Amino acid sequence: MDSTPSQTAASTFDLVECSLYAEFDVRVEPIEWCPLVELDPPVEVQHQQFRDETCLLDVRTHDGEPRTVRITQECGCRCPSKVLTDAGYLPRLLEIYPDHVRLGVHLGERTEVEDIVERLRSVAEQVTLRKLVQIGSDSSVETAMDLTDLTDKQRETVTLAITRGYYRQPRRVSVGDIADELDISAAAVSQRLGAAESKVMRQVFDAFADGCE
Repeated sequence: MDSTPSQTAASTFDLVECSLYAEFDVRVEPIEWCPLVELDPPVEVQHQQFRDETCLLDVRTHDGEPRTVRITQECGCRCPSKVLTDAGYLPRLLEIYPDHVRLGVHLGERTEVEDIVERLRSVAEQVTLRKLVQIGSDSSVETAMDLTDLTDKQRETVTLAITRGYYRQPRRVSVGDIADELDISAAAVSQRLGAAESKVMRQVFDAFADGCE
């Protein structure tokens, strides 16, 4: 009798190195579909999991005494986390505010930033990149682009510039293209990008541009 284990059910899987981490602020209006907004903000999300169309969350609230509560709810079609999960990403819902949510997600390559923003825009009024971090093989931070010190308008313009390929080599869009999409003047776009670059972009520009080729 052959005792060799059967190999007919051999499993296969894909391994993708996630060397990037990105955080996004996602403005969704109306946001009444999510009962979490009824909690006093900010609400810190400790864990989120989807089971079919049901969302399970452990959240830390600060209304009075800090406490951790578990919430089970039907997931709305406008949920940013569900949109990314359905696309194969593993987003982490970080915090919830009255008018926006904050998401973090690990990525395999920089072009996924564009894909994520486009998917989030299908359910969101506004999507802005908050930070983009490149992680080394030893888990150290090699390159960090932190946009938290920018104004909302500057972050919106920088996010659009990145996702539309303004910082690619060669450039895929012009300042005029970005201005048309934002419905503002080209001079205003140049001013916003210039201010952003003087604060945070120049220190990581070369590394980011090389990674986008």
